[in-house]
Amino acid sequence: MFAMAGQTEPAKPPRMLWRAEAMKQLHAQAQLLAKQSIPVLISGETGTGKEALARTIHDMGGDRRPFIPIDCTGFPADLLESELFGYVKGAFTGAVGDKAGLIALAEGGTAFFDEIGDLPLYLQSKLLRLLQEGEYRPVGSCTFKRAGCRVIAAVNVNLLAEVRAGRFREDLYYRLAVAHLRIPPLRSRREDIPVLIQFFLRRMHSDLQLSAAVVNQLSAGSWPGNVRQLENCITCMVSLNCCPMLGNGEMSCDTLASIQAVQPELDQGTQLPRSDVGGKLAPESLAHYEYVAICNALRRTNGNRERASEILGIGRTTLYRKLQCYNLRTWCSTSCSKSSQSTPPCDTGGRPIRRPVCQADRVDDIPMLSCAIA
Repeated sequence: MFAMAGQTEPAKPPRMLWRAEAMKQLHAQAQLLAKQSIPVLISGETGTGKEALARTIHDMGGDRRPFIPIDCTGFPADLLESELFGYVKGAFTGAVGDKAGLIALAEGGTAFFDEIGDLPLYLQSKLLRLLQEGEYRPVGSCTFKRAGCRVIAAVNVNLLAEVRAGRFREDLYYRLAVAHLRIPPLRSRREDIPVLIQFFLRRMHSDLQLSAAVVNQLSAGSWPGNVRQLENCITCMVSLNCCPMLGNGEMSCDTLASIQAVQPELDQGTQLPRSDVGGKLAPESLAHYEYVAICNALRRTNGNRERASEILGIGRTTLYRKLQCYNLRTWCSTSCSKSSQSTPPCDTGGRPIRRPVCQADRVDDIPMLSCAIA
């Protein structure tokens, strides 16, 4: 999702929003292309907003004629041709009348081919003729029809690699990539994340406020699912929290997993483990420090959850949810007089693990490490 900063939000279409210089340049290129009718290829990782950019190009052209999305993976291969180009009466069993295809519906507007890399090879030649000659032939027809639509295509794979592998026509690639726009992933434009967060909160008409620490944590995430993943994360946070202000301690384990699943070291091949139930917590992960903070608070209060929640600055319900997430639900009220470990319980690789706590476990089995409690 994109939005243009500093302007009131229209009912439609999706807006463009950015702070990053790369997105500013991308928007400038989109403005130039909006007044033209040449094909445009938009590439980017999943969730970066390729369709939103295509709609923006369509609407910036001042054209109120149709924008027709075509999901190249959404139809069976044997039906895709008739859906694209239509058919005439008697073309096949069940064709009791003529039917216009999606290309005809996009007349005067834009036909947006999503995931163009998945288009079957036999249809790629027909799309090539559409781009080169501006005509197509409905299934079962002996005559060609003129096409009066603009073609914008999107792909989330390296299309040139698909060409080299023989899965995509080279001539079609160069016809599509007359203008090639590349949307950078969210992790390479982190300055856009706070603006996107506020946009999603406003669109959901939410009064939830995020602390600066939470915004910083969200901005530090890798977001492999890009803007779509961030939007889903904010939606989840709004749905599961009823407090007016959300702090670090109120963030769910799923949220923590989302923002820490892959740290910047991923670019060098290093991946940190997820913090789901039964998972392993790397010592440098956010979930590790949350786990230690909860253990410290429970140790100080001798297992009293109400007092521990006050120390942590979170509600009791939130603490119960985190105890369940970390499998720390069962505590005894035995006084802890000593610490049997100086580090969290680890696996064979030296990484802290979450383990079930049974009634036989003593509070002094919980590690006592110093850490900052947000």
